[in-house]
Amino acid sequence: MKKITFYSLIIILSFTFSHGLADNGEIGAQFLKIGVSPRASGMGETTVAVVDNPFALTINPAGLTALKGKQFVLSHRFWLQEMSHDYLAAAIIKPWGTVGFGLVYSSSGNIPGYENFLYTKDYSATDLALQLGYGKMLGARLSVGVTGMFLSQKIEEESASGMALTLGGRYRLGEHSSLGLAVRNIGGEMKFIEQGDPLPTTFEIGGARLLKFGEHSLLLAASMQKVVKEEVNFQVGSEFLFRNLLALRAGYRSRYSFSAGFGLLWRNLRFDYGYAPYSDLTDTHHFGVSLAF
Repeated sequence: MKKITFYSLIIILSFTFSHGLADNGEIGAQFLKIGVSPRASGMGETTVAVVDNPFALTINPAGLTALKGKQFVLSHRFWLQEMSHDYLAAAIIKPWGTVGFGLVYSSSGNIPGYENFLYTKDYSATDLALQLGYGKMLGARLSVGVTGMFLSQKIEEESASGMALTLGGRYRLGEHSSLGLAVRNIGGEMKFIEQGDPLPTTFEIGGARLLKFGEHSLLLAASMQKVVKEEVNFQVGSEFLFRNLLALRAGYRSRYSFSAGFGLLWRNLRFDYGYAPYSDLTDTHHFGVSLAF
């Protein structure tokens, strides 16, 4: 019965995705496409079925149910050119489910302004998303979640704001296997002056399998992602965990390139790093810490 419910959820989310996307104009709020988790960055962004910390607010809110206590995460990404991307989130388990709060902030840095080919002054662009999420188990294997977001963007003197939702589900096939899906950034247009652009609504479905080797383990993951007005992206990733102390990661995204990273674990503290090159643009470096208490 739970499996039927899960596949029904897949159908509902797929319908929402395919019928709720505009196919005209440019895409707004591009910062919502940037990954927030350094672990996921190193694994080719394939953690939709296995995310188990507050990063789930963005990746798949159903993953909030995998928390084992209060958790706090912080990440910083040196993005393309001089751009930076920061994420802060916390989550706590309650008797009626798991609740999380998150904040996304990105900055363009200084951008030189020109008029009639003459330099005028520098300006900047900033993006902000405030998140409130909830995840709940429906039985022993199925979990669902939702994240609501308030969005704000500012470019020089102009600004835009809006609301968005992310829906997610996860189903455990067994002790070491799981399926996950998420429809991210469902909402209206971000409008600057009179120009409104749709959000980068994203559909992702994936699976993961954990293999045990004594004190060590190997996580294999894969997913398929479709962002509105973009081609389908196929992603694979892996994570080798050595004695619950050192994690080595690698991944590949069909629309981009290979990625890699590592994690250092010590008691309830973890440090993660992810490296992801983006074609001919530049390389990105992603750092993060997480704390459970």
